[in-house]
Amino acid sequence: MNPKTYRHKIIHGLSLDEAQTAAFNAITKYSSQYANIVTIDWEDSCRASISIRFPPNELKGMVTINEDAIRLSIQDVPFGLRPFAPRALNAIEKEAWERINLIKANR
Repeated sequence: MNPKTYRHKIIHGLSLDEAQTAAFNAITKYSSQYANIVTIDWEDSCRASISIRFPPNELKGMVTINEDAIRLSIQDVPFGLRPFAPRALNAIEKEAWERINLIKANR
């Protein structure tokens, strides 16, 4: 079976700076909770690559932040790891919404 890509979009309703802050804080918390398997590499203030290791396999993804949404993707997910991809996206989304709602509440 061919690898699959999972994509998810979070419509944030924030300014770009606020969205960057929310995404950075959410991803930092997620990666610290799963530090033994998650690696984050920020390419710039709007893009990060994510690696989630399930030895001997690894999921690779991207977070992209823009004016309207935070976009998450996990690429080339092999069949055996497909149950984990939606879980990872949901965990990151949950953290992002906590940060988005906090920013909106403090406006």
